Amino acid sequence: MVLLDILKKYVSLIIYNKHVAGAFMSVSKNIYQETVTTVDMQTGEISAVEKTNVVKLPAEPAYVKLYLDDIQKLYDLPNNTILYELLKRMNYEGEVVLNSSEKKKIAAKLSINVQTIDNYLTKLKSKDLFKSVETGTYIPNPNLFGKGEWLKVLDRRKKYDSIKLNVTYTESGLRSVKTEFDEVKQNELDL
Repeated sequence: MVLLDILKKYVSLIIYNKHVAGAFMSVSKNIYQETVTTVDMQTGEISAVEKTNVVKLPAEPAYVKLYLDDIQKLYDLPNNTILYELLKRMNYEGEVVLNSSEKKKIAAKLSINVQTIDNYLTKLKSKDLFKSVETGTYIPNPNLFGKGEWLKVLDRRKKYDSIKLNVTYTESGLRSVKTEFDEVKQNELDL
């Protein structure tokens, strides 16, 4: 009978802790406190109480696989093999770095000219599927293409729409391309 009373108290303690945690969660749905109580089943004494603050991260949204053929049709793109090759080169920072060597590799693999890749990139940028952030560095639209941890993809989604491209020309006709992303990236490195 004593054991049954102890278990009832233990269960009510768990319910009470969940209630308290629930009240705490109403203040902040992303942080709550979890309590684990260890009870000696022979004596009924509480031998340890461990409280842990738990941070609940936003869940990855529901998703459906989207095939590159579908992207090609939705955005009226001429060829999805180039897009596939570009996305294979996306790193975990969500960038595709394409120097002339990488473009030549893609061109050789697909039996196309490097100029075809450049034209394709222009089309991707005009359809807001890619943005140019530096010479040879592109960011695929993270609302459509993601790689890496969900929180980082979510952060890239927020930043993507704020990237502004500034093209200026000097008096001698030299073109300078800068993005506000360059400044954001530098500030993050300084932190």
